[in-house]
Amino acid sequence: MEDSAENSLLQPYGKGKIGSHLCYPIQFSETVSTLAQAVEGLQLKVCFRGWNAPRKNQVCEKYAVLSAELWAVSKYRLEASWYLLIRPIPRSLRSIVRPLLLGQGLDHLRNWYSLPRTPNEFAKDQGLHVWFTVASGELAFTTS
Repeated sequence: MEDSAENSLLQPYGKGKIGSHLCYPIQFSETVSTLAQAVEGLQLKVCFRGWNAPRKNQVCEKYAVLSAELWAVSKYRLEASWYLLIRPIPRSLRSIVRPLLLGQGLDHLRNWYSLPRTPNEFAKDQGLHVWFTVASGELAFTTS
């Protein structure tokens, strides 16, 4: 029988419904194959999250694309939880954003998940957020 970390990588943890003007920028299988080694043992939950998605005909300077997150131990969570949130983007941007994610975005995420962390670092939420900036046509990365 496969261990729970492998089982959690075989299926998306959740997939939100999105409007027909939107699409997810990367497929689940591409994400898993690229990140599998880095997240081994983390019990990563991959969520396709449609919350706060761009509205039809809404134009933004930048779009949230991915968020790698560590949700810290708290009175509500007995252990830290690892997440990858994949956010929808306007369908017209997918052909631009997808190659950027495959070329550099997932590498940044893999490196972030692989960082050594001290026990104190598990006491606070952390994240690496990937944005697509329309004006430059490039990905931008922020941490929290």
